[in-house]
Amino acid sequence: MLQTSDTRKEIEAGLIALAKADPSFRQALLSDPQVAIERRFGAPLPNRARLIVVEETATTNYLVLPEAADGALSDEDLEAVAGGKDRKKAGMDSLQKFLDILRSMNPRI
Repeated sequence: MLQTSDTRKEIEAGLIALAKADPSFRQALLSDPQVAIERRFGAPLPNRARLIVVEETATTNYLVLPEAADGALSDEDLEAVAGGKDRKKAGMDSLQKFLDILRSMNPRI
């Protein structure tokens, strides 16, 4: 992933807090997370971001495994390197903007 674990935890905590406080946002997150976040914050998620939201129950829990590193670069990563783009920095900038928006809506984040 492009974000540090602390940033990811902060973003997750912010989204969870908003979902707890706003049942319609919670339902929107479950139905279509990308659209729900983009509408709520007025900013698109990074292009490569894909978000899946699930709701745990008393009998169902989820384990999220980190991406397996195989050492190979994707076509997009190779293109970014060849073009001199700093995709990691661009991704972190987008995530930082998103985190700033979350913090502006909920200062406890």
